[in-house]
Amino acid sequence: MNMTVQLSEGDALAAQRLCCPWWRSAVNFVCIYGGVIAVLAVGSVPVTVIGVVAGLAAFVTVYARLVGLPRVSRRLFLEHKMWRMPYDCRWDGDEFAIVQDPYGWWRYPWDHVLKWKENERIVLVFTSSASFYIIPKSAFSDESQVHSLRETLAANVGGRGAAPPPPVPLSDDSAAAA
Repeated sequence: MNMTVQLSEGDALAAQRLCCPWWRSAVNFVCIYGGVIAVLAVGSVPVTVIGVVAGLAAFVTVYARLVGLPRVSRRLFLEHKMWRMPYDCRWDGDEFAIVQDPYGWWRYPWDHVLKWKENERIVLVFTSSASFYIIPKSAFSDESQVHSLRETLAANVGGRGAAPPPPVPLSDDSAAAA
């Protein structure tokens, strides 16, 4: 299957939100600030100080999610000029490919695709834990194309968010070169 993709700023934000779900922020909040509050509670710190620290921590977490993430996402979208250029996305039983003329081809046999994620707006195809391609669902002409990509990914990569392969140990030669 072949299709032309044009990303929007909203697609970039949806990708950032999909990579960093809200619950991860909540877990970080509980772990970091819960530990701070526990330390303060053990000492002779008044309860009002603990409440102020907890309130500030909650505010910072919510602000980072609702204001900080969209600002960072917008800045990255504007800095990454290739995200603002159209590209062709291709997939079949053998590989996943991105073609962005005049810049080149990126072809990945399915065993080089680590995992994939999707939400109501986009599909992300990961080639590493930190590198992914964004495929907005708005680029598909109909739901059957989305279904085709979903089936191809499931058959060749595994379920959504498939576990990465185990790390390959370094040989003595590669360890010496590093």
